[in-house]
Amino acid sequence: MQELQLQIIEFIANNTTAGTTLGEKLLEMQRQFPPFNFYYDKPEGMSTNHYLQKFKPVEFRDYFIYGQVKRWFLNLISQAQEFTKKGEAEKAIWIYETLIEHRYPNYKPYDLLIKLYRKQKDPANENRIINISIEFFTALRKNQKEYVLSLAREVGMKEKALEYINAGNKIEYYGGAFVLYDPVKVLEKWKLLNLKFNEKRIFKPI
Repeated sequence: MQELQLQIIEFIANNTTAGTTLGEKLLEMQRQFPPFNFYYDKPEGMSTNHYLQKFKPVEFRDYFIYGQVKRWFLNLISQAQEFTKKGEAEKAIWIYETLIEHRYPNYKPYDLLIKLYRKQKDPANENRIINISIEFFTALRKNQKEYVLSLAREVGMKEKALEYINAGNKIEYYGGAFVLYDPVKVLEKWKLLNLKFNEKRIFKPI
């Protein structure tokens, strides 16, 4: 466990500046890529990959650094899931808590940690993560929506953007390398769980 912690701490130190989380760095790197334009000027019959390579090229170094940070997150989630299967819940919890502390912009570790605390019969921590998740992803979704609509307006594609958003669809870019807008459908489940916790507190016998 200590060796894993040291590896993670070292990775964080090497990939962020003071006061910046890895999740923030990941989003910051996404914004450095050529902005999404809904392929409004893509020639008919051209694939999106060919279009990106020709009209929106990205330096290999930028791809590499972004991929390294993203893979770090994905590998940690896989490790935590393996620890859970092996019955080593403390290790899995530590990894998920670290990901959440670094504001990882994907709901998966948040939801997995909620389920893990429920399995551990730890309602206080379960509800704590539910509240953190609701607050973080509500704000993130709002910011993503505003950003995507601002991009769409610049190229006359606002209606197309709203079509995606109102249908509850993700808006991805660079072959799915990252998500520009995520409806985070699991938010509704978290809100119901949060409501149940509040009801228990309200009606708990004195």
